[in-house]
Amino acid sequence: MIFKKKTLRRFTSWFKPAKSTQIFTNQSVDYLYTPIIASMLFMVAMFTILWTLNNQETKQAEITLFRDIDYSEQRIQVNFDENEEEFLILSKVFTDNISNSTIEFYQRTGDLLSRHTEILQIRAISTDNVRTLKYPLNGGDDWTDALEHKNNVIKNYQETLQDALKSGNGQYGKLFNLEPISSNQSINRNRSLVFWYVQPTTIFSSTNYHIAVLYSMPALLSKIIPKDILSRHRFSIINENGRPIISLSEKNLNKIHATHQIRLIKFPENISLQAESYPSPSNINYKMLYWLVIGLSAYVIWSFWSIWRQMKSRQDIQKNLIQETNFRRAIEESNPVGLRVHDMDGRINYVNPAFCKMVGWSADELYGKYPPFPFWSSVEEVTNNMLKLDNAFKTKTGSIVGIEATITSKAGKKIAVRNFVSPMIDAKNRQTGWINSLIDISEPQRIREELAISQQRFITVLEGLDAAISVINPKNGELLFTNGLYREMFGNSSAAHLQLIGNPDGVISDILTEDDSVDDYAGIPSAMLLPITSDSEEVQLPSLNENWYEVRRRYIPWTDGGLAQLLITTDISSRKLAEENLRNQEEKLQFSSRLTTMGEMASSIAHELNQPLAAINNYCMGVITRVKNYSDPNFQSEILPALEKASAQALRAGTIIQRIRNFVKRSAPQRIICRIEDVVQQSVELAEIDAKRYSLEIRSLVPSNLPDYYLDPVLIEQVIVNLLKNGIDSMRSSTPLHLRSLVIPLHLIVDLDKSSGNEMLRIRIIDSGLGIQPAAIPHIFEPFYSTKAEGMGMGLNICRSVIESHQGRLYVVNNSDIAIEEINTETYLPKDKGCTFVVLLPIGVHN
Repeated sequence: MIFKKKTLRRFTSWFKPAKSTQIFTNQSVDYLYTPIIASMLFMVAMFTILWTLNNQETKQAEITLFRDIDYSEQRIQVNFDENEEEFLILSKVFTDNISNSTIEFYQRTGDLLSRHTEILQIRAISTDNVRTLKYPLNGGDDWTDALEHKNNVIKNYQETLQDALKSGNGQYGKLFNLEPISSNQSINRNRSLVFWYVQPTTIFSSTNYHIAVLYSMPALLSKIIPKDILSRHRFSIINENGRPIISLSEKNLNKIHATHQIRLIKFPENISLQAESYPSPSNINYKMLYWLVIGLSAYVIWSFWSIWRQMKSRQDIQKNLIQETNFRRAIEESNPVGLRVHDMDGRINYVNPAFCKMVGWSADELYGKYPPFPFWSSVEEVTNNMLKLDNAFKTKTGSIVGIEATITSKAGKKIAVRNFVSPMIDAKNRQTGWINSLIDISEPQRIREELAISQQRFITVLEGLDAAISVINPKNGELLFTNGLYREMFGNSSAAHLQLIGNPDGVISDILTEDDSVDDYAGIPSAMLLPITSDSEEVQLPSLNENWYEVRRRYIPWTDGGLAQLLITTDISSRKLAEENLRNQEEKLQFSSRLTTMGEMASSIAHELNQPLAAINNYCMGVITRVKNYSDPNFQSEILPALEKASAQALRAGTIIQRIRNFVKRSAPQRIICRIEDVVQQSVELAEIDAKRYSLEIRSLVPSNLPDYYLDPVLIEQVIVNLLKNGIDSMRSSTPLHLRSLVIPLHLIVDLDKSSGNEMLRIRIIDSGLGIQPAAIPHIFEPFYSTKAEGMGMGLNICRSVIESHQGRLYVVNNSDIAIEEINTETYLPKDKGCTFVVLLPIGVHN
């Protein structure tokens, strides 16, 4: 009732109705003073009682705080003493038998860490730092060896060790912080503040090992201090300057609360354990407040009864107030802007019809509501609006604060509003609350969002293009816009744009001026101002990255009203590379065609030479027959051997030419039953021509008991000759001419392979040349792939095709590989250089 009387006086002072001051009499004034005096006495009594109770609770909290922190400090010291005894025992496990000492060390440390969660790591470190044992066994994942921690950990350990060696006893080191590197927040908290304890063991044994223990201060406090004490106080570690280093809890404290500190004597630096009391509810306070509310309610009833007698004398005042209120209400109800009034506690005291229409709730439903309000529907709205409103209410400048927020109508419609918050000041220059003016900005915001979405779609399309987009100001070369691909390829400068258009110096046009009366673009072709066409230019930037680009440029109107130069750049390096590869393949095909022609010519030449060689052989045989009939034995002994050798060489030349003809002649595969020894011998004889030319030797090892095979001897001979020539070329390239007589010969070894389960014929060509690069082995049998500068890349591909057509297999390994040990078992073959080609053919005969 007192509040209503004060409010009534405030309204009378604001509105000043006619003759309002003459209505009050002396008697009415006395009636007004009586409840005021009684209320003041009652409030004084109430505050006295509350102060007494609060003082008692404060003293009790301080006593409890002192007792709890003393108990916690004692527990910490006792825990350190117990741990030091166990570390002392642990230091004595090291004996001359290092192996047994290591096992016992890990057993004891494992038991220690399972019982003491405050210990992060235990180390045993020799004095010469050569041997270190640590537990837990983290291996390469030891977090203390991470770059972020290692230097800090080692530095503090060395300082603690020096202090321990000086004192001759175990020593606790300084507290130091470690930056978190784990995804587990609990682990990061335990590792955030740590310290070393070092026990020098040289006093107790002759093995020269120190015991170093890494403690976690958060884990130590969490373990030692009981949970019931933690629930009553906030414990912190503070430094000598009184600043907290770490706190076990972040719960809010009263502005005035009990605090007590006690120094931790184990540590070399002046750090203390601080406890601060949390606010605790008291049942006595609640009971007292309950009875006070009952008394206050009785007093309010009495106040209403006393004021009722004064109502008739105030009717004129109320009439004037009603008129004034109706006038102001008419203005507020006709106002399209939503109004909302809050008191100092944030409660809604008034809303106008425009606001009710906006949110869909009536004024009666909103009066007296505290935040969060019913027109805040989601958790996000509550969080954002509460924060913005609280910040606006905290403004002390008295100025209007504008904020944007989202509210929800009763029908569930989201409404974007711009909210202007200003303080309400009464006639005595005191703030009585806040008034909020709300304007619906949903439609403008929707338009902005649509524009933003349209812009985002535009940017998404540009960023998704496989072409680099750039726009520059042609007057000064300023870069106006780029997409992501341009920035990725060329960076954020216009240098690449200018290079692509052929103007690296930044000069676009000499006629461009700042004079608006001059048309800068009068000389630009009209086609350059039209939409982009298929015209393009291919450009290479040797100074940038040697890539090829397709460039298209146009002039487009820019946002400032002027023209800008648009450049669309596409990387065509892969296309250029493909064209180059195609050109190389065409050259190889032409070379293959010439090679085929040469083969046909070789066949013709062999055919032509067979006849004169046959004639030479016949003439020699005729001369030999006549010489044998000659009676002079001395003549026969001198002439006959030479003639026989000449005839044999002519026959051998004819045989070689016939083999060359058969080798180069293109014919359908003809499989026959043949001896592999004959095929190998003929192949070696063909390849020996090149081998002897380069002073190299071919050595063949072929068993005499091999069965006959069903195969095409010409094709197999072609494969063996090709592999032998490859080996000759490799050995020729790797060995100088004057050293070739010392190298290991090129070996051709034929045997049976039983490693795969099925017996197969195995032919190995083993050279001691350069070998094959490991990266080239997977591609060496591909068409047109060659390791030779002038090679076609078709020989090995044809060889593999021939072997696979015989249901066989062809592969290659370097002699330095481990796999070669399963293939080359002979000790005289090369093991560190060269390579081995292996041909596997099935033994089964197929008619």
